[in-house]
Amino acid sequence: MKYSRGIVVYESIVNGMGEGMATNRYSAFAPIGLNFHNKQPRTVIRNVTDAARVLIQDWPLDDGEDYVIAVKACADALIGETSPEELRQALLRAANEAGISALSLVQDELCETGASSQVGPCAASEAAI
Repeated sequence: MKYSRGIVVYESIVNGMGEGMATNRYSAFAPIGLNFHNKQPRTVIRNVTDAARVLIQDWPLDDGEDYVIAVKACADALIGETSPEELRQALLRAANEAGISALSLVQDELCETGASSQVGPCAASEAAI
């Protein structure tokens, strides 16, 4: 499928992830926190569905080259043609292009084993990218 400035991709994502696309929409990757530098609160992207929502609804610029690449990577990740990690990298490049601060959110191994809480050692720590 050819993509013209992301328009076909937008339609695919916005129109509810057609047949075959739903299987990968929750594919997770290392979370990214985005700060859009406006009144919008910081957004955390944890999976392909989060990425689609942010790219289509919240992104401040829709004409950057890295943005269009990220939208295509998102559509490809939805249908399993690219990995969630490749989408994550495309999002980071698009954020840089748009002047959006990106934070990598990391949890330690103890938290991953189920001993998590929202306070203390299992609260997500942030590292600027």
